[in-house]
Amino acid sequence: MVLCTFGTALTCWQFFAAYQWDFLVACLFGCIVSATDPVAVVAILRTLGVSEQLSVLIDGESLMNDGVAILLFEIFHEFIVHPTENEGVWDIILKVSIRFCRIAIGGPIFGWLNGRFVIFLLGYVYNDPAVEISATICAAYLTYWASEYILSEDFLVIRILIKIFDLETDR
Repeated sequence: MVLCTFGTALTCWQFFAAYQWDFLVACLFGCIVSATDPVAVVAILRTLGVSEQLSVLIDGESLMNDGVAILLFEIFHEFIVHPTENEGVWDIILKVSIRFCRIAIGGPIFGWLNGRFVIFLLGYVYNDPAVEISATICAAYLTYWASEYILSEDFLVIRILIKIFDLETDR
């Protein structure tokens, strides 16, 4: 998906000069166009009677492609909305790669840690499905909210918490 995005972006940037796109706009277009939709492929596989495992594999690959496309779209959109000084193509690719790795690796780690914390807390709840379901739904939403709105600014909250703990230990 990432290679297709940059390949499409480079192609658009070079051959569609009449539109006068800069590289970031071409990358935004590339991530929109490069996402694949396997609905027709899965329908043909089901008609042919191919194993369900292959259909599930193709559906899973499509979901992963869609997630990467959304992530790349958000990254390129932010670079377009909040431009920095004149940067070269390689500088942009480096910044996008760093941000992509931070989100793609840091996000699952943050989610896993929050999940382990909620599982620990749910260990103290016995035979109360309403509390378990409510806590699970709230934990999923709060994890999303924390990662999207609080931790998106270079983990500013973590730095603030460290500073608060430093102030408390100085007393």
